[in-house]
Amino acid sequence: MSKRARRHPRLRPQHRRLRVFSVSFALCAPLLASLPVHAQDWCRGMVNDRDSRVVKRLERPAARASYTDPAFGTRVTRVTDAPKGSARRTLYSTVQPWNADESKLVLYHTDPGNSGHHLYDGKTYDYIRPLEFLASDIEEIYWDDTDPSTMYFVLVRPRIDPLFGKLVKYNVDTGKRSLAADLDPICGKAADRGGVTAKGGNDVQGMAAGKIGLRCDNPSVTGRPSDVTFTVDVRTGKISAPVTIDPSQPQGGNDFGFLPNIAASPMHGGQRVLLQGSVFDENMNFLYALDGSLERYRASSGGTYTVPKAEHASIGRLSDGRDALFSSRYDVMQNGCEADADGGQGALVAQDAESGACRVLIGKSTGWNYPLSGVHVSTVSNRNLDWVTMTSIGYGYFEFFGNGRPAPLMFSELTLTKADLEDPTTCRVAHTRSHGKAAVRAGGYGQAYFGEPHAVMSPSGSRLLFNSDWYDSGSVDTYAVDLGTRASGASTTRASAPVRVARAAPNVSSVGGTSAAVSVDANTSAIVRSDAVGSDYRLTPRVRIEESPPRVYVDFATAEISAADRVTIAPAGSPDEQWKMWLYTNGTQALRGAGVGTGTLDFLQLYLGSGAFEARLFTGGDLDRAVHRVPFTIP
Repeated sequence: MSKRARRHPRLRPQHRRLRVFSVSFALCAPLLASLPVHAQDWCRGMVNDRDSRVVKRLERPAARASYTDPAFGTRVTRVTDAPKGSARRTLYSTVQPWNADESKLVLYHTDPGNSGHHLYDGKTYDYIRPLEFLASDIEEIYWDDTDPSTMYFVLVRPRIDPLFGKLVKYNVDTGKRSLAADLDPICGKAADRGGVTAKGGNDVQGMAAGKIGLRCDNPSVTGRPSDVTFTVDVRTGKISAPVTIDPSQPQGGNDFGFLPNIAASPMHGGQRVLLQGSVFDENMNFLYALDGSLERYRASSGGTYTVPKAEHASIGRLSDGRDALFSSRYDVMQNGCEADADGGQGALVAQDAESGACRVLIGKSTGWNYPLSGVHVSTVSNRNLDWVTMTSIGYGYFEFFGNGRPAPLMFSELTLTKADLEDPTTCRVAHTRSHGKAAVRAGGYGQAYFGEPHAVMSPSGSRLLFNSDWYDSGSVDTYAVDLGTRASGASTTRASAPVRVARAAPNVSSVGGTSAAVSVDANTSAIVRSDAVGSDYRLTPRVRIEESPPRVYVDFATAEISAADRVTIAPAGSPDEQWKMWLYTNGTQALRGAGVGTGTLDFLQLYLGSGAFEARLFTGGDLDRAVHRVPFTIP
């Protein structure tokens, strides 16, 4: 290996995910304190196939009105009512717009004469008021991660304010402002620097473990490509030692410098700080560099230097609680992301900041595609830091908004991924229908950039927000996806069941086989089995039309347990080798584990339609003949 940055000494994680399948999937021992406090499966019942989808053209809903996404079955609500030529949007994909208890929400408005940050009710989306200050940048509003009434920002106006240029603590209920940290000892007085204040920098990251990362923005004062970055503990005001970010000055064990416009990012474990792909301790001492890509950077001074390539990224955690970096990667990584078949290229790549492990979660090597353009990733839900929200625009493919043909995979999509390096899960949530930076009617709201989706997850995880210019309509609004109707957070005995959409099978002559009659229970709107079957196999299909979205559940039991056992749903009378949807009994379409004897699978009714169907059980990998079948009807 050529001389380059000292990389993390690769340590294989000494943990393995224990999976236990039974009628009741329950935790039988307390979790370690470092693990995430919630084990909610937000992809339960969601679409997880990799089929190309038609992006059906929709009329924009009225403000507060909801619609069902035609491709994925989710409920989406238009939150704001931006006037023509304006934008009302989230702050950025890495900044949480909700406060800690989701009672309040901050959005940014570009309305002429009323631009700035505005406060909304975080649950009803009712407008409350404008916020009476100007922060260092649009994205740089930091809600306290525990106190719902408190936020932090660097004050840039009014300049005569005693807190000008300081990190300010602000109470949204009382309007009281106080000093959180004096940044003058690091950066100098903003009044002596032409009004230039500290800021979060490009691709700013939100608060983590009560800390934020800032840089002084010295290039705006000196004109030279050199700055310093540091972290601030917002509760104590303690400022870390500064680190120089200069493309001509290598830091720590690196043999390259840093871009001067990207600040340090504290990580959620509280003991590490990430700076442009390198890991530092909490006192800003260099530890090691993660795998990544380098590029040549031409500085404002005229020099050209090798620096870490900046990609959209977000700081979160893996499902085992370890600090992690999530990013999109369009170039082969220097160490190949642990021999990834595509060199670490992908729309979503996860890196363990503690062990150095690297995995492509969404990319060609994992059965998706090379990432489309305009990808942003987000891990801002403090209770769900191992769930990664991702949006992809797909510049150059906008004809698929209206041609009725299946679009490229991930075009104009919002997805959600569980960051388990050994067993990741990705579900497809909604189409965002936005042109982003390619919008030609963005003049009214100033920057086409405001139409980028920049999706974020709420602290509880029950909602996602994204922005959309709605087919380049001339305005940008915020939209909310409600995940709570799919996953309530209550304990469940059902196996997780992402779904696959297959081509509908033609009606053919009836096929024989054991069956059990079903009837409709008027009290539950569910179809239930009314007679007993043999003890070797059982299937009980239940149709829940009243749920949002409607689902079909299939309870199963088999005495011949095999990892290859599967349940299909097929049109009544079709051959056994045809189906509309299927799942292994482990609740996925991945062949793994030792097999499951009993459980429940669920399928979105949207992709089944209505009429006469059969639930069929196949055992031992034999797909030619179902060992058991049960007819049922979807009204």
